Amino acid sequence: MKQYNATVLAKGQVVIPKELRDDLWINVWDSMSCFIRWSAVILKKKLQTTSYELSDSNWDQLPVWVDLDGKTLSVAIDELQWITCLLWMSWFGKSVHALNMMINMYTSWKSIIIFDPYGNWISEIKNYLSDLSDNDFYSYTVWESTDRDVLKSEIKKDTKQKIVAINTNFQWIWARKATELTTWIILDCFKELMNDSTAVFLDEFWTYYDDQIRSQIISSSWYTCILDQWLDYLSRNQVKNLFKDINNIAIYQVWWLTAKYLVEDVDISHTVQELRNIEKYHFYFHSNQNKGSWKLLLWIYPFN
Repeated sequence: MKQYNATVLAKGQVVIPKELRDDLWINVWDSMSCFIRWSAVILKKKLQTTSYELSDSNWDQLPVWVDLDGKTLSVAIDELQWITCLLWMSWFGKSVHALNMMINMYTSWKSIIIFDPYGNWISEIKNYLSDLSDNDFYSYTVWESTDRDVLKSEIKKDTKQKIVAINTNFQWIWARKATELTTWIILDCFKELMNDSTAVFLDEFWTYYDDQIRSQIISSSWYTCILDQWLDYLSRNQVKNLFKDINNIAIYQVWWLTAKYLVEDVDISHTVQELRNIEKYHFYFHSNQNKGSWKLLLWIYPFN
């Protein structure tokens, strides 16, 4: 990763180097989100939104991507039931893809539960849902003193449409300990909190993966989205078992070993080199439900 130096001026201004601005399409007067991750200050461009009108003919459809001709494509909400998986490298478009799915699910009268290792997703969602009040979301940070029953009761006490963000707190708790603390929360969600009006998003899924969680997710028929950067931490047998049960797969440019696993163990009809060279903001999509071929598509801005 190339490093740039910048100086903080008298009033706190920082000049973003032109090469970075060009690469990330940052223009004058663009809005930026600013937050802390560990000892780093993160700046993210707030993306424009795309208008989408619901009608009697598309009320049960979610607009989720664009084909290479610029046509907005949608998918029936019921087709996203079971498990959807997004794979990516950083800066290639997956966050926008996941954010769009979260917002679409919420505006389709679903409650969503997000397992968030870094605590970023709530602020991202608030950028696009301007009418989101404090009563519409519940945010909880996992600590070593976390009370399992208290957390369950807080999530269950209000069953109306809402957003639940569970910060698994990788910033302040050792990753393995954070995983141990989060595992039972995930199991509780699928056993007691999930229903056909709820969607769950598991970010950095490799950190939680074990056979117990996999079995619980598969045995439920709810809306589940797995988000991950790499499969390198899983055994090849775990990768095979996981992907045979996934309904929809979206693959952005991935790391070499992940690409190798996908080609050799998941029967993806592309080469390692093709998966390593997917252009920025493009992804291959496949639905096991439709048994169709892999399609090269383009991610889409969040909708208003």
